[in-house]
Amino acid sequence: MPEAGTEETRPLRLLVIDEGVLGHRTLKAQLESVLETLPGVEATMATVPPPSRLGRLFTRNWLRGSDADLQALRWRLRWSWQGRKLLKRHRGKVDVALVNTQALGMLAKGPMRRLPTILSIDATVGQFTALEYTPHDRWTPRQLRLMQRLERRALRNAAAAMPWTGWNAAGLESEYEIEDLHAETIHPGLDAGWWGEAAARPRDRQGPMRVLFVGNDVERKGLPTLIEAVGALGDEAVLDVVSGDEFETRDFVQVHRGVTAGSERLRELYAEADVFALPTHADAVPWAVLEAMAAGLPVVASAVGAIPEMPGTSGETVPPGDAEALAAALRRLNDPERRRQMGEAARERIHENYDNALQTPRILALAKSVAEAGRSGRRLRRRTVLALGTGAAAVAVAAPYAALVPDDQFEQLVADRLGIDPELAKQLLARAREQYGDAEYDARAAAFALAVRDPVATVMPESARRKAVDSLLEPMLSEPASNLAYTTTGTDPGSPACAGLVRRA
Repeated sequence: MPEAGTEETRPLRLLVIDEGVLGHRTLKAQLESVLETLPGVEATMATVPPPSRLGRLFTRNWLRGSDADLQALRWRLRWSWQGRKLLKRHRGKVDVALVNTQALGMLAKGPMRRLPTILSIDATVGQFTALEYTPHDRWTPRQLRLMQRLERRALRNAAAAMPWTGWNAAGLESEYEIEDLHAETIHPGLDAGWWGEAAARPRDRQGPMRVLFVGNDVERKGLPTLIEAVGALGDEAVLDVVSGDEFETRDFVQVHRGVTAGSERLRELYAEADVFALPTHADAVPWAVLEAMAAGLPVVASAVGAIPEMPGTSGETVPPGDAEALAAALRRLNDPERRRQMGEAARERIHENYDNALQTPRILALAKSVAEAGRSGRRLRRRTVLALGTGAAAVAVAAPYAALVPDDQFEQLVADRLGIDPELAKQLLARAREQYGDAEYDARAAAFALAVRDPVATVMPESARRKAVDSLLEPMLSEPASNLAYTTTGTDPGSPACAGLVRRA
């Protein structure tokens, strides 16, 4: 047995670096809240410091309305220089680094080769540029080429890439086609249980449909289009706007100021709403869409970035800037039963694909494989994984979360679920592992453990919970399992000792 403190027993030392801007602060908070509850990992959180006076001068917009001053490139260079310093500072103190985003790796070739690094990607520079966060001109292609060269360099020297969505993964493939890039599609996820408390509040009140908008930079996020669309609905709808921006309002619009991200007041507004709308012109993977889905709201949003794949059938997408199409989509949702069904589908999709209780163990599994490959001096082979649905997401979760439950306790969980003896459960589980193979068995076991244990079990939708439980228990109801029960206990499967097992002729 290895002694305490040896490499076999010491926890995984993970460094998480974020840019400290926009939704990246949300990512840091989400990861930190889960990582501090998980055994087997020591997480160090680091944030790129805000720019000094000289840094602000370096990154300021010198030529407004033009890319000739290469401001987007200068921003990335500044982030990357700070990211490089943070990686060097923590070398030898951690096993692996998770860096959000790839911009932080553009100038960090050396540090990333010495400290295995995963680059978290919510948009490639090509995708970011195509979204037109700022107007384009004849200098834009030149700036893009320079940024792509640096981004390719970062990806080639990273141990792995973690695109958040299928849209991100596709961009990575089409822009670079780096032969030995190890990429796994994992969205970090949000606290589905906390946001899901909003869905538990009744929405059977009378009155017009309440549409909710959340966001600053309201021109880019399409608020004027939304106001026009809601106005076209007449008395059928009212609009709640959460924003710190100033804009021209109307009598059917109620503005909520001073509401901070992740606050109780924001969750209350999600609970009071009937529909969430984000007719944005430029967004990559907006957190607000996921928060609304977790709160049980149907979503109407623009078909830009990764938005079309996020809500699935629990939402509708419309062309940006099309007030008529937006109004038509909202009018279709002026049916409480349809809203209820779509809201339930939204919550289920969150728990299957965007719940950090499931996603964080997946990130840790990737980090562990990167750290082990780094210790052995090898580079992970190329692999691209896109997990969709409870089954595929569970396969990607693998052992880390199931490992939080000791073997004997896990056997007891299964025994209690089937109403059998723990010793028999142990043998049935061994058979299931043999049937599925280690990786898939561990994934199904992780999903089962989440589905039957608090706090996740109390907030997981019943359909998703049942699917996770059945995915593990299904082989235990087969004929070989029943025969094993009979052989092991000498008791017919219909007796109390084997209750729940069905022996087929």
